Amino acid sequence: MRKKWAFFSMLLLVCVILVGCTQQTKQTDKFDQVTSTNIKQFAKHYANSKFTAGEVPINSYVAFTGKITKKDTKGQVIKKSDRFIVKNATAKVQVISSADTQVAVGDRVTVYGEYYGLIKAYVVEKVESNDNQ
Repeated sequence: MRKKWAFFSMLLLVCVILVGCTQQTKQTDKFDQVTSTNIKQFAKHYANSKFTAGEVPINSYVAFTGKITKKDTKGQVIKKSDRFIVKNATAKVQVISSADTQVAVGDRVTVYGEYYGLIKAYVVEKVESNDNQ
């Protein structure tokens, strides 16, 4: 009888843990959606000279547009957690993607994220190509 009680207790505990994990995942997904939507409203486009001079405030929300020139992992497609370089006519920044993207090396993009000396990108959007940059 004790073995059955212990088995059902463990089974109940596992079920409770799994339900809690599922709800945590739903909350995280909702947070990611809200962050992705709102970041574009709050992100500021700083002048290229501010990026090159290191004058962008740390922990500020920024937007930066340029061409993806290289990444530090194999392949051309940018994936979540990849680190890559975005370069425009006069500045370049290092970006770490915390977003699922549909972009690759060579694409012209706008990244929206939080600045830490590099950009932690919450949104990476492909933009129309402009041969001047």
